[in-house]
Amino acid sequence: MNRADEDKTRQIFTDLIAPHLVQTASDIKQTNIALLNIEKGIKEMNGTVARNSKIIGENLPHREDLCPKKKVIEDIRDNMVSRKAVVRAIIIGIPLAGAIFGIISHFLK
Repeated sequence: MNRADEDKTRQIFTDLIAPHLVQTASDIKQTNIALLNIEKGIKEMNGTVARNSKIIGENLPHREDLCPKKKVIEDIRDNMVSRKAVVRAIIIGIPLAGAIFGIISHFLK
């Protein structure tokens, strides 16, 4: 192989590889841009996590004895329980009263 053949071979490889090198450089550039955007998003997210962590730290431990709404919750629960008890009593009481009334009226005839 002489010098002209070597130059020709190098030119062929350069012509074949050049578009690939350009594409690879473009891909690397796009990847770096995407990584910078991801990094920016993570920094924003870390700030939000830090703020939320501070709020959680201030409000925890949240126990029943420390709850400022304990009385309201107990009132709601008591109302629900008493309302359920009244409804159950009515549902059971009406048919039972009807049955007792029917039995008494049957024996009186």
